Amino acid sequence: MRPFIKEYWLLRLGQGSGVPLVMAPVPEQCLYFYPRSQPQPFDATGKPITAFNTMIMGQATIGNTKLLVPNGYCMFKILFQPGGMYRLLNVPMTYFANNYEESAAVLGGEVKQLSEHICNADSDTEVISLTNEYLVRQLSRSKVAALPIDVVLTQTNLRTQTLDQLAVAACVSSRQFERQFLERIGVSPKIYQRLLRFNQVMNLRKQNPALKWVDITYHCGYFDPNHLLRDFKQFTGVVPSGFDFENAVIY
Repeated sequence: MRPFIKEYWLLRLGQGSGVPLVMAPVPEQCLYFYPRSQPQPFDATGKPITAFNTMIMGQATIGNTKLLVPNGYCMFKILFQPGGMYRLLNVPMTYFANNYEESAAVLGGEVKQLSEHICNADSDTEVISLTNEYLVRQLSRSKVAALPIDVVLTQTNLRTQTLDQLAVAACVSSRQFERQFLERIGVSPKIYQRLLRFNQVMNLRKQNPALKWVDITYHCGYFDPNHLLRDFKQFTGVVPSGFDFENAVIY
């Protein structure tokens, strides 16, 4: 399943901090399960957002939303390879960009049954086994054939390549590449490349909190601090000094 699935994440917390976590956009598409208490998400204005015990999350480009984690929190996440969710669902990812949907409403009763089994699982090993069985069944029904672009999307140098270079690697024209990219990721190649670079900024800042912003700017390939500032405002809605790094989830 490696061409489709990147990682499984399983997180358990005995007690929530009582302080909402700040969520920054990251380059990923996921299927979430909350076997116990559901977290409470809030939008950038502080308004509560409807939560589900299992949901599909598309590519986000808008951050600074908040998540209040309850006591006894448990999260299981299926992190897809770029384009992997599109091949699983056979639905354009533009439908899920900056959006999430209840999984059962999209995938039907089988994923609801998986969620119930995960809730009743006796071990992490059983959770993984149940998930593998479900995904194998889903992928066996997939009618989306692999194309060269599906290999291109997983390249580590994707962020530094021009559109023409990526199109050549995918054996299509630039226009065809943009169309195939959009249906697989949900956002344009340019936006996704910017998001990859911004995610590098956030991780560097997290790992080196004393590092000056001007050094982060040039290390991550921005032209100047104003260039980074524009991306920061677009992806978080605030300037760097207004972002709550202390309570931010960055990875």
